[in-house]
Amino acid sequence: MRGSIIEAYGRIGTSQPDALEPVVDDIRDSLAEAGLASNAAEALGEIGAARPDIVEPAVADLHELLADGDYLNRESAAVALGKIGAADLDVASLVVDDLRTLTADDRQHGRAAAAEALGTIATADSNVAAQVGDDIRPLVNDDDRDVRSAALEALGKTGVEDPETASLVLDDLQAGLRDVDPEVRSSAANALGAVGAAHREFAPLATDALCSRLERDDEYLYVRASIAEGLQSIKASHPDVVPLPSSELRGHIDAAADLLRE
Repeated sequence: MRGSIIEAYGRIGTSQPDALEPVVDDIRDSLAEAGLASNAAEALGEIGAARPDIVEPAVADLHELLADGDYLNRESAAVALGKIGAADLDVASLVVDDLRTLTADDRQHGRAAAAEALGTIATADSNVAAQVGDDIRPLVNDDDRDVRSAALEALGKTGVEDPETASLVLDDLQAGLRDVDPEVRSSAANALGAVGAAHREFAPLATDALCSRLERDDEYLYVRASIAEGLQSIKASHPDVVPLPSSELRGHIDAAADLLRE
């Protein structure tokens, strides 16, 4: 029951963090309980993404969880610190080195969470974006598909924030479009769309890669939808770069949505 209550706090914290200020200390106390630490970390991350000031006393406890023996605690703490760090660069500077270390975690959940957290922080700090690419890039070849997906999404975020980093990760993102797993290809499409939309100089290359994959008849509908969404993002920023009409891109997105409703 307490775990469910803490999870509810996290959902509330996403939109109404101020309402949870009176219970933050209680959530923080739950970080010390084996069965509740992961839930508490996730809730603090949601609250801290909008109000990092009210979760500041819990940052040190979350930081300690990065070295916890329970992989779920490490995972939840990493993601939470990524969200808080994106909102408070002082927190980011405190945890980035440990998150970079966590990219070599022995459990795939830790590696994926570290990549996700570093990518989240990179959206707020271009210095981080430039620094962490070398830690994240090896993960695009990880044996676990969730790690590869998280790494590609994170590299996309670093590329959005730093054009020099973007030039370094484009090959990885294009390779991700050819991954054997459709979830990974979808993540690569998201990342390429974001980078292409952010930087005019890379928009043609990203567009060509995405269009080439979209033309394949054997691609999953939901991956085609991700590709179309990526192209839409580029088209919104650079209308002259994407040759496909918006109606065609919308058709791919709607086809995937119709399949889900069936």
